[in-house]
Parts: sequence; C-alpha cells; structure tokens
Amino acid sequence: MPKSSLIEALKIALPMVFESNMETQLELDNRGLLLDVFQYACIHRFPQAKIQFIVQGLFASDPNSWSVHQILGVLRSMDSIRNLTEIGLNPLLEASLQRLAVLVDECKPEDLLRVMTIIKRSFSGNENRSWFNQSLCEKLAERIVRERWPLEATSRVSWAFNVFPFAHIEFMEYLANTIVGCKSDASLIDPNLLLLFASTSYKPRNFETMMEVLLSSSRSRSIKIVSHVRMQLLIIKNSSSKF
Repeated sequence: MPKSSLIEALKIALPMVFESNMETQLELDNRGLLLDVFQYACIHRFPQAKIQFIVQGLFASDPNSWSVHQILGVLRSMDSIRNLTEIGLNPLLEASLQRLAVLVDECKPEDLLRVMTIIKRSFSGNENRSWFNQSLCEKLAERIVRERWPLEATSRVSWAFNVFPFAHIEFMEYLANTIVGCKSDASLIDPNLLLLFASTSYKPRNFETMMEVLLSSSRSRSIKIVSHVRMQLLIIKNSSSKF
C-alpha cells in the first residue's frame, strides 16, 4: 500500500488500542494466541504490567508441554528486550531454555544455529547469565559429535560456546578433527576458531596438526590475525589442561 498520513496514523493507533483492551480480550487458554501476543508485545514495547499479564498466562499453559516452534518463538521475542531482569522475564527465559534442552534432537539444525546466535548475542550484550543453560549446551554438543556436523555449522556453535562458562571435551576434539579434515581447503577455515581452545586452555590430541591447518589459511595472512592466533597459541602451550 502507498504511504499516507492515514496509514501512518493507523500504525500508531492500532497498537495503543490493542494494548488498552488486551486483558479483556485475550484468551488465556489459547497458547498459540498467547505466544503471538507475547511476540507482538515485545516488538511494540508494551508496559511491564501488560507483558507480565501475558507471561502469567504462558506459565499457566505449562512450558513443559511447549513445542519446538513455540519455544523458538519465545526466545526470538525475548531477543528484542534488553531489560529482561527488570521486567521479570528471567523465569520465562530459563524455563524456555530448559525445555529446548529436552527438545534438542527434535530441532532442525538451522533452527538450532539461529537460536544459538540469539543466545550468544543476548548473553554477551546483556551480561544476563540466565541466557546460559548448561544442559542445552551439553545436549547440542553431543548431537553435533554424534551426527558429525560439517565445519561451518560446528564453527558457528563454537562461537557461542566460546562466551559461556562451558567446555565439552568431545566437542572440542571433534572440532579439532574437523579442522584437520578440511586441510585441503584451508582457505575456508577461520583461524580464530582457536579462541575456544584458548578460552578453555584445552589442548586437543592433534593440536600441532590443527595449528598447521589454521595458520595455512589465507585468512591468517594479515599481520593482525597472525599475531592474534600466535598469541592464543602461546596461551594454550603455556597453560596446563583443565581437564
């Protein structure tokens, strides 16, 4: 539709009308509707009292029975809110992540990659520890190793694991082996994958071979990256394994 003053006025007025009538019109026994309204309320920055009203309805529907699609929708909605603690959404976040941990094997890999990006960004940006769920990380690490995910997907998960107080030996060994396995196409490998090993001070069994591959990548040719990688190499070599 072409832009007009009427359309712009409706865009402003409709959320206000919906917000003012929400409590009387919202069907609290309709979980799908509650989740849609929760997403709408987060996007349009509804007042805390309004969001809490929706959250109470969501908890009444028992998060332990939510589907993968519903959990992912809740997490995407909360990604847009920077003050989860202040408006009392941490319990909903924690319940959602715990439910997702149970459903890891039912998720599509692309959905897991997207949600881990959200979790990493929100954990790093808000310093909200509620975004970290160890059980979820463990289940995801186990699935990646079991299903032998390719390097690109495994790398994306490793970036998330790198910011958490979390380490999974089998995952790191698998990541190291996958890096070595891509030696013939090292140009695709990011040398900064070393960060996960440096942050945990874990030295995989094929550490030296992995380092040869990482440093042979064309992406490590800039002075800045080479210096950074070598610094991380020294950290690992000079640190005793924690495991």
